[in-house]
Amino acid sequence: MTRNEEEDLANRILYHKRKYYDGEPEISDAEYDKLEEKLTNLNSSHPVLHIVGTPIGGKFNHDPPMLSSDKATTLEEVVKWANKVGDHSLSAGYKVDGLSLSLIYENGKLLQAATRGNGTSGDDVTLAVMLIDDIPKTIPIEDRINIRGEVFMKISEFTKVNSKLPKEQRFSSPRNLAVGTLRQKNVSGIENRRLSFKAFEVLGISENKTIQEQNELLEKWQFSRADFEFIEHNNSEEIDRIFLKIENERKSIDFEIDGVIFKYNEYLDRNEAGSTEHHPKWQIAWKFKSEGSETIINDIIWQVGRSGALTPVALVDQVELKGALISRATLHNADFIENLNIAPGDRISIIRAGDVIPKIMAVVDKGNNDFEFPINCPSCGNSILRDGVNLICTSLICREKDIQSIMHWMRMTDVEHLGQKTIEKLYVLGFVQHYSDLYKDDLSEEILNRHFGKNGSKMKTSIEKSRNLSFKQFLAGLGIPTLGKKLGKELAKHFPSLKALQSTTTTELATLDGISDVTANHILGGINDKSRAARLLLNNVTIFYGTEKRIQQTKIEKSTTPSLGDFWDDEALQPHAEYNIKPDKPQKIGNDEKIYITGSIEGYNKKKLQEFIESMGFEWSTSISKNLDFLVFGINAGGAKLDKAKTIGITILSWEEFVKKFGI
Repeated sequence: MTRNEEEDLANRILYHKRKYYDGEPEISDAEYDKLEEKLTNLNSSHPVLHIVGTPIGGKFNHDPPMLSSDKATTLEEVVKWANKVGDHSLSAGYKVDGLSLSLIYENGKLLQAATRGNGTSGDDVTLAVMLIDDIPKTIPIEDRINIRGEVFMKISEFTKVNSKLPKEQRFSSPRNLAVGTLRQKNVSGIENRRLSFKAFEVLGISENKTIQEQNELLEKWQFSRADFEFIEHNNSEEIDRIFLKIENERKSIDFEIDGVIFKYNEYLDRNEAGSTEHHPKWQIAWKFKSEGSETIINDIIWQVGRSGALTPVALVDQVELKGALISRATLHNADFIENLNIAPGDRISIIRAGDVIPKIMAVVDKGNNDFEFPINCPSCGNSILRDGVNLICTSLICREKDIQSIMHWMRMTDVEHLGQKTIEKLYVLGFVQHYSDLYKDDLSEEILNRHFGKNGSKMKTSIEKSRNLSFKQFLAGLGIPTLGKKLGKELAKHFPSLKALQSTTTTELATLDGISDVTANHILGGINDKSRAARLLLNNVTIFYGTEKRIQQTKIEKSTTPSLGDFWDDEALQPHAEYNIKPDKPQKIGNDEKIYITGSIEGYNKKKLQEFIESMGFEWSTSISKNLDFLVFGINAGGAKLDKAKTIGITILSWEEFVKKFGI
């Protein structure tokens, strides 16, 4: 059998493994076993055969989330951060420029691997990770362990791989090649592109007290670990010395780094510091200064955002910055252009801010052109006005504003499979000209399949899924300036309904964390501005307030309403019976208690069980820790897990006891 035939067989096994875990098996267990037996006879070391019962290739939810690092650019910023821990020890190490990865081990075997993604959920890359030599496939521990680190490609390997690719297919940096390699659908090529991995964190081991103890474990388990230096007492001279030392080492090591990571060394200090939604407070990254270059501006174009603000973008002669080819950079707003006196034909200095985002720093050599601001919107042709630093399209009907508003709604409500080109086509065809149009009857699966082939069914499924959304998603999706997911979450915590939020005052709103008087005015003004959009949506979507589903049942008339207070009526927002999880059973609600389930539960596969638990208002946990509220066990539950739960004092319930306790 050829290599291609072997991979075809492996892909068939993966396909049926996914269908099994989705609760939709297409073949019997015996037929599946024959496929695995056939592949074993051909290649007993094939990575597909070593994937322990887990769904592959989908999304993986991180517990706890994989947060980013807070950033610093000066010694003063790092010292200010370090002073918060007092006179305790710190660690400092390379900030590897790669892709963050989470590895799950259970009963000593690598169970699953996932990218960081958005921090809450990432892509399952288990199959690809099975082919990375730096990652042990077994470790000598029975507990469920989460090891996090950075996957990357060495510079020497990048040079070797890139030299064998056609010029037009070459990658611009080791990081880009590592990401492309890890995410390619056909993993057979991964063995020819050697990826490396450095571990920097172990979760699930309560005995760890310092980074030194953690590193001893990682070495014992044969991991290549991140190197750290230790600062016994927090002082600025040591922090500066180590930063300069690592910066000098940057060009002599065989992998790319883009800064220095400082962490609290003691785990007790970390627990006391806690985290924000974005980053742990016990960690900060001091980034290296960005390397720059010079290039020529060829043109300045304007992009229209969902609020109507026009953003200028400079199109420049292509230049390489830190391994990336740059041909455009934002000019932010009208004020930025005026302050730099910038125009096409100018020679400018440009960097990649934080080694990521192209940033124009200054005009090096002024050309012969003057720049004039547009007087009409580049999208709809209507007049624009100057509002402070920005140019604004004031038209109520502007194609680009509409499209960006639709794209924003889909991002906030997790609609997948519809990119901007798809929305542009639906807009031109007249099917979707406002985000509420996504839920209209005439945007049927048949219509989508007609225009987009087999992807149409996926689009429709994703749209239908987004009909059920949280209060914070609904608020963020409306497109009110300053009101995104983070602020939406804060508002959803404090206001039990739309009516309650609309009825509050600016003064009351400004007492909430992160909301100033100006922001409060924006929010309340924005809510009234979006009243018609809300009316159109509320007849088509179900909103979760806390953990309870409520649906707007008021009939929507064609006329608009002068005030949202007349429409967002609490009495109209009642639980809707057809959305109960199980027929003939009242919907009981948890209070975000963390639940870990071990063993089999009759009538549920793992995916369906997780959906059911979360729909009842509980939080699904993938590991046993002291933060767990209940361990629930079913048939053939693991004894080691029950013992661990007993040891750390977690309440243990059988499935029957759990059902009875919460009246499910």
